[in-house]
Amino acid sequence: YGNGVFVSLSVNSDEVIYSYDGITWFENYLPEYGQWNSIAYGNGMFVSIKSHNNKALYSHDGIFWAESETQIPSNWYSLSYGNGMFVSVNYYSSKILYSYDAVTWFTVDLENVANWGFITFGINKFVTISSGVHSNRSLTINDFIIEIEDVSYPVKREDILLNRVKSYTSNKTYTSDE
Repeated sequence: YGNGVFVSLSVNSDEVIYSYDGITWFENYLPEYGQWNSIAYGNGMFVSIKSHNNKALYSHDGIFWAESETQIPSNWYSLSYGNGMFVSVNYYSSKILYSYDAVTWFTVDLENVANWGFITFGINKFVTISSGVHSNRSLTINDFIIEIEDVSYPVKREDILLNRVKSYTSNKTYTSDE
C-alpha cells in the first residue's frame, strides 16, 4: 500500500491489480511477463524486481509501470524499502541489490552464499534470515555496515521477548560497487 492505493503483482504473469479501497479491484498490465516475487513502496513509488532476470519495474501510481535494469540477472527473491533505498536479497547467492531511485542499481558482494529469505525494514535497519543446509544466519544492514550472525533454530517468541537469543557476530563490513 502506498500513495492511497493497494497494489499487487502476480507471480509468473504480466498483470497488476490495484484498489483504492481494498474491496473493488482493477487490472492493468506490466511492460513484461515475469516472476515478480515481491513489491515494495517507498520514496513515492512502487518497485518490483524480476526473479531470474535483470529487470526491475517502478511506478508512481501503481497502475502504469516503467522498466529499469539491475546490474546482474539473478534469483532476486524479496524486496524492501527503508532509509531512502530499496534493498533486495537473492535466494541462493552472496549478492545484495540496492537502489535509491529504482532506476540505477548497485550490488554488494557478501563473503558466503546463503538462502536469504524475505527482507524487511524496521528499527532503522534491514533484516533477513537465511535457512536450509547452507546456513542459519541473520543479515542486518544498518547504514551499510552489514553484520552476519549465526542464529539457533527454533527461536521462540518468548525467547526474543525475554532477550534469551544468543548469537555470534562476524563483524564484517562489506562495501558496494557504487
